Amino acid sequence: MFAFKKSAMFIIILVCFVLIYSAYNSFASYERRKKDISYVTDVFSADKALSIDIPKDWSDTIESAYKAFNSSDKLLGYTVFAKTRGYNGYIYVKTSIGPNFSKILSVSVDSKKETTNLGQKVGETDFTDRLKFKEPPLVLNGSEKIIVSLSENTILKDGVYKAENLNYIDGFKNYVEITVQNGKISKANWDAINKEGNSKKEMSENGEYIMTENAPLWHEQAKLMEELLVKMGDPLSISLSNDGKTDSVASASITVNEFVKLSEECLIEAKGAKTMENTIESKASSIDGISGATVSSKAVINSINTSFDFIKKHADSF
Repeated sequence: MFAFKKSAMFIIILVCFVLIYSAYNSFASYERRKKDISYVTDVFSADKALSIDIPKDWSDTIESAYKAFNSSDKLLGYTVFAKTRGYNGYIYVKTSIGPNFSKILSVSVDSKKETTNLGQKVGETDFTDRLKFKEPPLVLNGSEKIIVSLSENTILKDGVYKAENLNYIDGFKNYVEITVQNGKISKANWDAINKEGNSKKEMSENGEYIMTENAPLWHEQAKLMEELLVKMGDPLSISLSNDGKTDSVASASITVNEFVKLSEECLIEAKGAKTMENTIESKASSIDGISGATVSSKAVINSINTSFDFIKKHADSF
């Protein structure tokens, strides 16, 4: 009898907990939506804002989106709330676009997780003002290629995909090469080259690149990250701390945010994203990034292009 009462009490407590948790999430969602609508109406001096449905295929990058109207129900524009991986963690970007998809009217960036005095500067008005009244797609000066349109396809196309940094960091330029077979990642290669063209992985294997005497060598840790990516199948599943490291691999002490970011770029292309070479003929609006924060600057630019592409495809979804 006592055991039955104890079990019943546990069930009651569990149900109460679930109800409280559900109520809290509903309240938090309501407050977030109210805050979003307030932001949209302020940007456009609008009388109301209506939400746009976010398809599941876009939910990794687009958190919410709204149409803004005046009192006569005239469309004033759109605002997209998006998130993107920066150098240390997620950057949150609010992009407001005119009613004819012609120009960017406003950009707000939450970059507090980025490096102080470097990546965090993409959230300052000195950078965001550079984006106003530009016509997407945007391109970061110095970039070789830009993402102009994401695919709604979630299946990876077989092939070999490569993404690399434009700049040298601590003397090396990182790159990641991913092989997709039967719609899944079958192989990953992470390496970096110095200005002389020497491979960081080979230098580590030959004892020419040593971080500390006690930790695993760089090429050993890089291999662990490659194996983790193949196993998990998605770089977004790899957790990152504010210093760019991960606890997904117990013995990894190196910063892996470059590996994660470049892996994401490979998979975006594997899903069929449309890219554009940065040439005079591309007719993209060129933007100067933050010096020393190319990764953060590029992340914001790609997020804005993604938001613009989303609105063009789903502006009429309610």
